[in-house]
Amino acid sequence: MKSKYKIIVSLLLAVSIIATILIFSRVWNIFNSYPEIKFNPFPIYLYLIVLFVASISFFIIIQNFDKINKKLTADKEELLHLLNLGKKIETKTDEEDIKIDIENIVRKLVPDDALLSDPKKYCETCLTNISKTFEIVQGIVYLLRDNDIFYPVATYAYYSNNFPSEFKLGETIPGQVAKDMKPFNLNNIPENYISVVSGLGQGSPRALFILPIIADNKTIAIFELASFKNFDKKTEGTFYKFANIINEKFKGIII
Repeated sequence: MKSKYKIIVSLLLAVSIIATILIFSRVWNIFNSYPEIKFNPFPIYLYLIVLFVASISFFIIIQNFDKINKKLTADKEELLHLLNLGKKIETKTDEEDIKIDIENIVRKLVPDDALLSDPKKYCETCLTNISKTFEIVQGIVYLLRDNDIFYPVATYAYYSNNFPSEFKLGETIPGQVAKDMKPFNLNNIPENYISVVSGLGQGSPRALFILPIIADNKTIAIFELASFKNFDKKTEGTFYKFANIINEKFKGIII
């Protein structure tokens, strides 16, 4: 409340208190001047006393309005702080739960090390495990060979008459992903468009995810994964974690 309004209200309250005192005194004098009048003054006295006490109380509240307002504001800020703290704790808990969930999923995706002696079988198992968890409808794994060329080594649900073609580092979209060493997530693919941008052949998946497997600061393998559903952030996070775990294993199966 601004100072000028506070002064006005204080003056009005002061006038009210003075008026109450004057009325009380007047009523008291009237009853003392006419003792023959038989009238119970208690209700009037009670009303005047209540009015007087209420006026005093209101006056005190007005005088301390700034302190009360500051206290309420501080309480509000403390409450908001506690609510935000609760949200942060809840968010942190959710993030920890998601992290644990992703780690559990990744364990299911990584094949047994006993299969490392057979690169084709190992990569096919990777694709099969991924398809069970993320509804992958098609998939290809490329491994790096000499001269920066990536050769297809394993497929999943690939029904084209022509086997996927090899590609060179920096050429085609998978080759560019290999060069940039950054995953590529393409959602909401138009009908029949995926056969143009990938080696996945026939079919019309709606989403394509190209995942580079990186070791020693270079791409040593590429996963091409297609699905009828878009890949969300949690799925992306799972693929990143999968790539970080499996990269050391792939160093031993380069063909």
